[in-house]
Amino acid sequence: MYWWAWYDRTWLDIIMIPEYLNHIEAGLYLWSAIWYSREDTLGGYYTLAIHKIEMTAATVELIASFGW
Repeated sequence: MYWWAWYDRTWLDIIMIPEYLNHIEAGLYLWSAIWYSREDTLGGYYTLAIHKIEMTAATVELIASFGW
C-alpha cells in the first residue's frame, strides 16, 4: 500500500521529508527502548540519556507534523 501511494514520487521529492523524519523518530524511540532495562536511578546516566533521546524524538515528530 505504501509503495502504491507514493508511486509517482521520487525519493528526492520534497514531500518525502516528513516521511524521512518519521523514520528518524521511530529509530530514536527504538534506541531509547533498548536502554530501558539499564535505567537505575532518577538522575542516572541512562535515565537522563533516555529522556534526552525521547525529547529529541518528540521534537522531530513535532517538526514532521508541520509537513503534513
